[in-house]
Amino acid sequence: MAVTGAVLRSAYVQFSRIVSSQSLRSVQKEVAVLRCPRTCISVHLRHQQFDGVAGRMFSNSSRTTTNSPAAELSTSPEWSVAGTNSKDIISKIESKLGSPDLGRLFAVVHVGGKQRKVTAEDIIIVEHNFPPTVGDKIRLEKVLMVGSKDFTMVGCPMLSREQVYVEATVVEKTLSHFKTIFNYVKTKGHRKYKLKRNEQTVLLINNIQLRQIS
Repeated sequence: MAVTGAVLRSAYVQFSRIVSSQSLRSVQKEVAVLRCPRTCISVHLRHQQFDGVAGRMFSNSSRTTTNSPAAELSTSPEWSVAGTNSKDIISKIESKLGSPDLGRLFAVVHVGGKQRKVTAEDIIIVEHNFPPTVGDKIRLEKVLMVGSKDFTMVGCPMLSREQVYVEATVVEKTLSHFKTIFNYVKTKGHRKYKLKRNEQTVLLINNIQLRQIS
C-alpha cells in the first residue's frame, strides 16, 4: 500500500501529541522505536530516549508499555572481554602436563594441503607428491591445535614450534587406485577414456609432545 501525504500527516500529528505529553531526556547511543499500527510507520529516534515512550505500542483502544527488541539489539554490544586470568589458565595446563593423568594428546596438523586430526600411532595418507622417502623421520611443523581430555590449545593460526612437537615416519610410498576420467561430446561423437593414479605417501605418527608454556 502506498503511503500518501494525508497518512504521513496523520502519523506526524499523532506522534507530536505523544512527544508533547512526555518528558524528554537525552542519553548517548540510545535508539527509541515508535510504531503506529494504524499507518505501519516506525520512527527511529537516535541519541534520545523518552521516559515511558520508548518501545510503546500505540493503538486506538489502549496503550501498553512493552520492551522494544529493536532498541535492545541496537544498544547491546556484540561481544565483550571475559574476565579471566591467563596466568591461572597457563598454570593449570602446566600442572596437568606433569601429572600421569594427562591422557592421550591429540593435534590438528596441516600437511599436504589438508588439515588432519591425529594422535600417537595414527596412520595418515598424504596425496600427490611428498618429497620425503621411505624410512625418514620428519617433524610436522604446521600444528594448528593440540589438546587432551582436560584442555585444548588453539593457535593463531599455528602454535609455536617450541611448544608442540609432532613426529612422524614415512612408512610407504605408493599409488592410489585407478580413477576413471571420461569425456563425451554428444554433438561431435567424441568419447575419451583416461585412467589416473595419484601418488600417495603413508605416514605413521610416532608421538606428540607438549612442552612447558612458560
